[in-house]
Amino acid sequence: MAGKQCMGTTDVPNDPALSKAYCEGRSASVAGTLKANNPHPSGSANADAWDLGHDSYVSGGLTPGARDCCADLPLGA
Repeated sequence: MAGKQCMGTTDVPNDPALSKAYCEGRSASVAGTLKANNPHPSGSANADAWDLGHDSYVSGGLTPGARDCCADLPLGA
């Protein structure tokens, strides 16, 4: 499920709100939502996490080396 708390990785901190924002950004990217549609206030930690999640999905898969626990793709896919 989007927002599942990660236990901390190089990409996602161990903060429930930030891991939730990250996974929501990933889900938005999978759904085709533009990065410019980030729902969080610009410059906030949640906005940064959302952007990282959005950027982690490229052309049908994860960027090389990306590992997280978002449910929309298998871990480490």
